[in-house]
Amino acid sequence: MISIGSSYIEQFVDAAYLLQFACASICMVVTMHPKEEESSERYIRKLVLESGFVFLLMLVCNCIFSMLAEHDLMPPGVGTWISYFIGIVVVAQFLCHYSWKAKVVTVSAVYSLSV
Repeated sequence: MISIGSSYIEQFVDAAYLLQFACASICMVVTMHPKEEESSERYIRKLVLESGFVFLLMLVCNCIFSMLAEHDLMPPGVGTWISYFIGIVVVAQFLCHYSWKAKVVTVSAVYSLSV
């Protein structure tokens, strides 16, 4: 059984670390999800749910990558970048209705700003 080391636990409960992922997930969803013809309340509710989903997805991915790094299966510190990339790809693929060219440009800009 793989145990989570104390270094990841300390990083995981750090408020600045969680705020960083929350801001990145909100930025990703707001940028890739244009306001449609719907009420502001419904739009905000949708953004909160989608941002929460992306936030949790990135946290789980980073947890997995951190555990792999603890066991020397991948370089330490790379998991955060990959987690951001997985988050923005999920948003672009499933939550965005832009053309594929617009998705590539927007994903590139948002990913570079997130990292």
